[in-house]
Amino acid sequence: MYPLKKPLIIDPFCAQTAPANSAAVIMFHRKLIGLSNIQKDAEAISRLIKECITPLPQFILKPLLEDGKCLLALDISPGRSTPYYYKADGVMEAYVRVGNESAIAPDYIVNELILKGTNQSFDSLTTDAEKKDYSFTLLEATYLERRGSDLRKIVSETEKLPGYTETYKPEFSSTATDFRVILKNVNYQLSQKNLISDQVSDQVKSQDTLHAVLDFCMTEKSKQEICSFIGYRNLTYFTRKYLNPLLKSGQIKMTIPDKPNSRKQKYITVRTE
Repeated sequence: MYPLKKPLIIDPFCAQTAPANSAAVIMFHRKLIGLSNIQKDAEAISRLIKECITPLPQFILKPLLEDGKCLLALDISPGRSTPYYYKADGVMEAYVRVGNESAIAPDYIVNELILKGTNQSFDSLTTDAEKKDYSFTLLEATYLERRGSDLRKIVSETEKLPGYTETYKPEFSSTATDFRVILKNVNYQLSQKNLISDQVSDQVKSQDTLHAVLDFCMTEKSKQEICSFIGYRNLTYFTRKYLNPLLKSGQIKMTIPDKPNSRKQKYITVRTE
């Protein structure tokens, strides 16, 4: 709120960009004189704001009566189209509130206001530079050479271990986010008897699980529901181990066969007469 000392004086006018660029303020200062023609002064202030500030901020002029004196309250709201510039007197500058005064915004503040006005942040900006314009040949070559030699060393050292066979060869895999190495324990030996026993046990367990899935899917169920029912968390393993074999054998079918990957996909047991 800016009570005027005399008509057409704003202290200073260029500082009216500050509330638009930062927080709105209400200021009372000096002696209240009052205005003799509020309508005329309001029109003049509106015209000056339109001519001297860009982009045009949102503002409201309210007539007030204080101690029998007519005043104008100028309310400028913080804007979204920052920065707001004062563009008169041969200059174009942005102002912000600093303590109890309006000050010219430093460059870094102006940059922040520009990003704010375009609904961006520094983290969201993408570089204009292209990889082809910069040489990382030596760095890439060094990285690939070291990675390759280290992997070969892992394989060669594993091959030297007692009891090593091709079955125990290290396995390497990578994705866009990680790199994995599987080292198998060459000292782990399983007797043929235990191996056969474990295989039979696994087969029995698998058959029991398949029957449980078929019973559970007498009504339509989603993959997540089936997986949770039999106690698995890994959907990929469950699909490969149980669901795909049941689909392939025709014991279970999709409710939306034309869209196998649909989020609404469910499965139901095929009833046999």
